[in-house]
Amino acid sequence: MSATPSTRLHSIDALRGLVILFMLLDHVRETFYLHMQVSDPMDVSQTDPALFFSRTLAHLCAPVFILLTGLSAFLYGEKQQGKAAVSSFLFKRGLFLVVLEFTLVNFAWTFQLPPSVIYLQVIWAIGLSMLALSALIWLPRALLIGLGVVLVAGITCSMACISRSGRRCMCLGRCCMIGAGSKRGRGCGCVRPIRCCHGSG
Repeated sequence: MSATPSTRLHSIDALRGLVILFMLLDHVRETFYLHMQVSDPMDVSQTDPALFFSRTLAHLCAPVFILLTGLSAFLYGEKQQGKAAVSSFLFKRGLFLVVLEFTLVNFAWTFQLPPSVIYLQVIWAIGLSMLALSALIWLPRALLIGLGVVLVAGITCSMACISRSGRRCMCLGRCCMIGAGSKRGRGCGCVRPIRCCHGSG
């Protein structure tokens, strides 16, 4: 009796595994660099090259995870007979990830229940993306392509812009948090300082 051949794309699994290794490397870097404390591992003026490049690699993790989420959603949709089933699956999976971020993941970060600070990170972003996809799949393909181009171009321009003071814009790509200890706005801020393109930091 022959085994049923696998329909998984090993290239996707290999890429996901490689990115997980990059993520593990970044998450354990402080263990190996306790003797070399730096305020920002991306500051080349005070960072060892090995630490700088390991941190640079980690910047691939979240974008690739988001990319693979969209690719996997597309491949899943191609195997289904109707958009309703795909939309329902994406909505439930996205809602599960959002709830997971607010509960288990935040408890793992803070060991507080309920936590005094709520971290909204990659799992939360993937969950919201899947919730958005559950609605966006009903749009025409041409409109989806247009929205994708606008999003990619907008984010690329925002990340590359230079503020009036000459410092690099850091509006995007930061992990936001909500909590009483935050000093920006009404209990809402970011883990690291933000400098926006609209003015000086």
